[in-house]
Amino acid sequence: MKKTLNIVVILILIALIATVFISARNIGYKKAESKYESMIDSINAIAAAIPDTIWQYDTIHPDPVIKWRDPKTPDPVPVDSARNFYSDSLVNDQLAIYIEDTISGTLLNRQIGYKLFVPLQVTNTITVTEKVPVIVKQPYERQRELYGGMLMPYNNGKVGFGLSADMITKKQKIVGVQYMTIDSRSIVVGKIGLNF
Repeated sequence: MKKTLNIVVILILIALIATVFISARNIGYKKAESKYESMIDSINAIAAAIPDTIWQYDTIHPDPVIKWRDPKTPDPVPVDSARNFYSDSLVNDQLAIYIEDTISGTLLNRQIGYKLFVPLQVTNTITVTEKVPVIVKQPYERQRELYGGMLMPYNNGKVGFGLSADMITKKQKIVGVQYMTIDSRSIVVGKIGLNF
């Protein structure tokens, strides 16, 4: 009797360890699935974010060296029979020079004006776009799972022995059967339920 009881206790311990291992595996799958969904949400939020814009500023300073322009005589505009008016300009992106002369044989009047466009602020806009990995969620396909266990029923001071077999279908329904024997009586129990 003691040897049989030892075997029953060992089998019960094996069944308990197997049940704990399978339960931990299922809990791990559920937690991993929720973390996976959270990670996908985070990556999608990063991918949808507006890219950063970096502003670069620079300043152009005037060149101290004189740069002479190729000479070109402007066309005169007669003011009257004795005077002519000459107008010329030099314009680039940094400086504009305007010259107006009134001449009657000799220079009667000269006006020189200028407009300085420096320091000129130059703005370059660089948009930095980083590629973000995109995870495409694969649908989780549930599998059939089969569980087995051993029972040690107790009734009126007597200890019995039993076996249990359960199957979880792909639709998460539990179908199972239990067989127990106590004091020369045998009991068979069927069960059906939902897995949450």
